[in-house]
Amino acid sequence: MNWMQIDKHIIGLIKISNSREALYNEVKKMFSWTDSQTEAAIGPLIRKFPDVEEKWSTGTEPVKGMEKGTQKKVVKKRQTRSKKG
Repeated sequence: MNWMQIDKHIIGLIKISNSREALYNEVKKMFSWTDSQTEAAIGPLIRKFPDVEEKWSTGTEPVKGMEKGTQKKVVKKRQTRSKKG
């Protein structure tokens, strides 16, 4: 798994997490990282989502449709070559 894939996975977890602590514990356990590795990976990504910090501080529920397990899977269509007549 490369860093781009890891970042996409962490971003998904950021959007559905109920608290900062839950996010850090989940990522730390998932990738078997230390505290400093977890902070280095999550810190810059959290700053891109200021609304998540607000949600965590107010304790509101996740936005409808963003609960765990309800995210839509993106399916890429295969490109085909055009036929030359």
